[in-house]
Amino acid sequence: MGQKDRLWIFLGSDATAGPWTKGDWVAFFMIYCDSVQSLMRDQGFLWRPADYIDTKRRYVTTDAKATRIPSSLGGNHYTHHYIMPLVGPRVKKTTMTPSVSKEPEKRCGLFRFGGKKKDVPVVGEEEIEIYEPEWAGTLYISAKSYGALSRSGFEEWTHKNIYMATGCRRDEGGKMRVVYNYAYVGDHNINCIYGPKRALTGFWPWPREEHVRGDVSGARVSPAMEGERKEANTDAESKEGERDEPGVVGVADRPY
Repeated sequence: MGQKDRLWIFLGSDATAGPWTKGDWVAFFMIYCDSVQSLMRDQGFLWRPADYIDTKRRYVTTDAKATRIPSSLGGNHYTHHYIMPLVGPRVKKTTMTPSVSKEPEKRCGLFRFGGKKKDVPVVGEEEIEIYEPEWAGTLYISAKSYGALSRSGFEEWTHKNIYMATGCRRDEGGKMRVVYNYAYVGDHNINCIYGPKRALTGFWPWPREEHVRGDVSGARVSPAMEGERKEANTDAESKEGERDEPGVVGVADRPY
């Protein structure tokens, strides 16, 4: 797998408030894939832990260096970490392989076989079919105890647990460029590949069908901010002669 594209997904025990509230746990998916766009098609990027977790390589630790959750997103508040290597579903791909002739009179070419370079009769290339993972990566979960890790409920996570996601695609110059961004709080959502009018499914948090229909806005505020907004509106309405519409309280800068 070329692993040229990246997908980062952050989750929390309270996705509506964000990780900086120091909830029971925070989690981080680091996904490598051939194409972020391909993960948006069909059923989308799915989370099936029973199928994707490499159970032979997962482990827990108290080593802070083992986690990849940045401190700005709450990672430094937790002492126990669950590390789970992931392997996505295998898909059929085609690749080119040397076509080796058994006839000694054919010309020879230098090619690597079994880790060693040998002169072998190479007459060209042929197309073969192989099966490789559509994506691979690691899931990091951090909490304040091993018991809290057990209660994280990762087996039942849905897109509603996500508070931040970023997809990047490597350009021709080798630089990673952001093509997808989502944040539960604030107005930070964009999909450079399919735009805001094509609903995504699976584990993608935005835009869902309800966003495309306009039932819910992609930009939200946390419950705490919602309370502040209601108080501001009440104060404004209580003033006599107040004709202007009360403004919406802005969301504080988030620790990107």
